[in-house]
Amino acid sequence: MRTIMKTKPFFLIALIAFSSLVYSCTETKSDEKSETTEEIKATVEETEVKESSPSAVENTVAYYGDVTTGKMNEVVEKEGRRIIVLEFGDAKSKFPDVSEIPEGKKLVYIKTRVENVDAEEWKSSILQFFLRDATGEEYAPSLYEVDKGEMLPQVELNKGDMSEGYIGFEVNPEIKDYCLAYTVNLGEGKMIAIDLK
Repeated sequence: MRTIMKTKPFFLIALIAFSSLVYSCTETKSDEKSETTEEIKATVEETEVKESSPSAVENTVAYYGDVTTGKMNEVVEKEGRRIIVLEFGDAKSKFPDVSEIPEGKKLVYIKTRVENVDAEEWKSSILQFFLRDATGEEYAPSLYEVDKGEMLPQVELNKGDMSEGYIGFEVNPEIKDYCLAYTVNLGEGKMIAIDLK
């Protein structure tokens, strides 16, 4: 009986020490778990922000207001003017010895068709076209030809007339989301925006 009494306090001390050890391990795992949970939450929130960022088309609509939207290979019409983007991609200068692409830029192109279906005659020009990215930055057309084909000509378009050709743009190579913005009436903020994705 005496022997049991002597070992009982030792057993209690061992049990308390073991319980403390288990509790501290559980606490550490719990802290690690909550840190991991916080990291996952932050990643999910960051992804949601990226996914909910406005696209180039949405940014253009928000900025200009009176914008008719469309997609590649889809005819888009506004106030008797019809636009279609037939191709979009990377390009090179047709005359690289004469026109050099600046460092930190890349050359892209569109192939487009413009048609006067029911509007007053106007002088169609590449200057009515520009690219916009999702940040709202705008890119004017390059004034030199791309290696894909003939540049969109500057012509008078009467009712029923059509014009087709290529336009190059020097853009930021890190951006992937662009839309073509076509000026129907810039003074009134009337635009066509075509998603190039």
